[in-house]
Amino acid sequence: MNMTTLDFELNEWEARFLLEACRTLHMQWFKAAHATLDEDEQADYSNDLGQLEIVQRRLEQEACKVFGPQIRDFSRDVIAVTPTLKRQ
Repeated sequence: MNMTTLDFELNEWEARFLLEACRTLHMQWFKAAHATLDEDEQADYSNDLGQLEIVQRRLEQEACKVFGPQIRDFSRDVIAVTPTLKRQ
């Protein structure tokens, strides 16, 4: 079987955005899989989670090679910068 692929470039913020989106989606699907009693839904979520983990792992490995391990930091901490004002 011939698989068609898509190749494109991402800058650092785009890679971080996609990695964070994968993590968020993973958490949502994981919670949904454990919240349902329907075995078919559980199986669907399990399969989808497996595929998502493959994509997330590939993206994370490549992003870490290019941008470094800090690409996995999704914190929203803001560094406080106090401007120095000179009064005359």
